Amino acid sequence: MPPEQRRQLLLQSKPEIVLPPIRFITAQDEFSVVNMDSFMQAMEYAQQGKIILVEGHTDDVGSDDSNLKLSMKRAEKIRELNRWMREYCVSNGCVYLDYFSAMVDPAGLLKKNLAEDGLHPNADGYAIMAPLAEAAIQKALSTP
Repeated sequence: MPPEQRRQLLLQSKPEIVLPPIRFITAQDEFSVVNMDSFMQAMEYAQQGKIILVEGHTDDVGSDDSNLKLSMKRAEKIRELNRWMREYCVSNGCVYLDYFSAMVDPAGLLKKNLAEDGLHPNADGYAIMAPLAEAAIQKALSTP
C-alpha cells in the first residue's frame, strides 16, 4: 500500500492527536525534526485512551551502495530513538511495541524477504507485525 494511501486509512480512525511525521533529511542520517515534547504529550493522551497517529518516512534516492551505507547509519539512529521511546514507556507505565527488532537482520536493516522495495513491509512483513500488534493491544487493554 502506498504511504499516502496508508496514511489516509489511518486518519479514518479519527486520531485525536497527529504527530508530525518522523523523517530523515534527504540523503542524510539525521532526522528533520523529532519533537519529543509532542511525543510525550501523545503518550499522555494514549494513557487516557485516546487514539494517536505516529508516522515515519525515509527516502531511497542515490545509488544502491550509497543507500546501503546510509541505511546502516539510519538504522543506528532508529535504534537510538527506539531506546528512548522504550525507556520512556517503561518508566511511564505505557506499552511499547517494537516492530524494528523483529524485522531487521543483524546489521539492523529490514530483512530482504519482508519488503519488495527494502522499505515498506510486504505480506510477510505484516505477518510478523500483526501478532506483535495484537499482543501489544491486549497488553494495553489489560493494563489498569
